Amino acid sequence: MLLLGMPLTVWLASALGGSSANEAAPPDMVLVPAGPFFMGSNEADSEKPKREVYVEAFFMDKYEVTNAQYLRFVRATRRAPPVPTEKPPIPGHNLWAGGKVPKEFMDLPVVNVTWEDAAAHAAWAGKRLPAEAEWEKAARGADGRSYPWGNDFAKGYCNLEGRGASRGGGFAHDASPFGCFDMAGNVAEWTADWFKPYPGSPARPPYGEDCKVVRGGAWDYIVNSPRCAARLAANPKVKSNYLGFRCAKSLAKTR
Repeated sequence: MLLLGMPLTVWLASALGGSSANEAAPPDMVLVPAGPFFMGSNEADSEKPKREVYVEAFFMDKYEVTNAQYLRFVRATRRAPPVPTEKPPIPGHNLWAGGKVPKEFMDLPVVNVTWEDAAAHAAWAGKRLPAEAEWEKAARGADGRSYPWGNDFAKGYCNLEGRGASRGGGFAHDASPFGCFDMAGNVAEWTADWFKPYPGSPARPPYGEDCKVVRGGAWDYIVNSPRCAARLAANPKVKSNYLGFRCAKSLAKTR
């Protein structure tokens, strides 16, 4: 049975069979256990209403996908490498030069990738993009907290306000209850889902299948985006120097 408020992508994952919670997490991933959590908030129309949603167990990358990881994908698949979107390029903001990654950028999160680029990398790595419910649970845990670290915003806890992208885990406070880093700051992240309203939500934002959901705060803006429940929308073909991704992985089925 489809639980009230459960996104279809998450319900399908649970309906296809049970998973083994004893499966060891792959390297640099964490287990997010099965169970309900509080999703959404009453602070913005696109986040309403806050409600309980059940999510099956899954693995989530601890860190955002790096330039070094994406470079291996580019070399293996001959996919076009990311290119700067700023004109002129902003020095030091994680730019590839002529299809190559400067050494000092290798450990920084990859940016300037479309949704299709991110999904293709995830599939190549044997993973997938997370459903937005999975992303939100991985960020805030089961207790409905506003930020990965708790309910109160603290300046300096995450990478915001024009510092440029940073290495994964560089902001120790920006760690979720499950051990995922940089979900409030650093770079925003693509998710698998279209930007659609939650059940019972006001129909004010432009919903539909034109934009994908983007989650998380980024180094060059603040607004409300560091909150775990915040939802942004972006055309799948958009590239930005503050937009990257992390991957999820389903557990092995037991039946």
